[in-house]
Amino acid sequence: MASVALLCGCAGQIPEPEKPTDQDATAQVQQMLDATRERFDIAGAPLVAAAIRPKSYERWDAEMKKCLRASGIRDAVGIGWSNDGYELLLEGGTSDSEQNETMYRCVADDPPDGREMGMLFSDEQREYLWDYYQRWIIPCLASRQVAMLGMPTREYFMAQSGYPWSPYEFVDYDQLPDASSVDRRDSYQVLVQHCGPAHGMIDK
Repeated sequence: MASVALLCGCAGQIPEPEKPTDQDATAQVQQMLDATRERFDIAGAPLVAAAIRPKSYERWDAEMKKCLRASGIRDAVGIGWSNDGYELLLEGGTSDSEQNETMYRCVADDPPDGREMGMLFSDEQREYLWDYYQRWIIPCLASRQVAMLGMPTREYFMAQSGYPWSPYEFVDYDQLPDASSVDRRDSYQVLVQHCGPAHGMIDK
């Protein structure tokens, strides 16, 4: 199977890419905070993120909810990530300006580590993924006559923030032979078994 050749210690495999550094993680947080401040027009001087403390996503999420609720935001579901920064997610709908500022301050005081949350990848990791897709995943899917919807360009892929897309996201699952009788998630798993994990060694 193609993925075995890539992931084993075989000659000619793509070298495992360098992971993001502490500096990369800090820079991402500050960039996200600045984007959040601009998006929600938060007044006052820009906040500088505190030092990142290693923790899982689950722990960080729990601490953010605690911070938000301590400030009176009782219906907080969590904090979302996007190219526009952080976003307060509420059970009851859209957040107001005061709530957005509270969220901004909570994140600045206890920022997340994008590496622990699958939201930060080095340029080397993205280069690896692009090469992996072009050399293994896409040809494998083509060999199985899997119809693909239009995929973004390399330039767009490299410029992404957050978790990278994979070719599996652009499979036309409705055109698979068993589309009418098999759940999409099961079809995805079958393709992965044949063509390899979505993010190669980065999934390890």
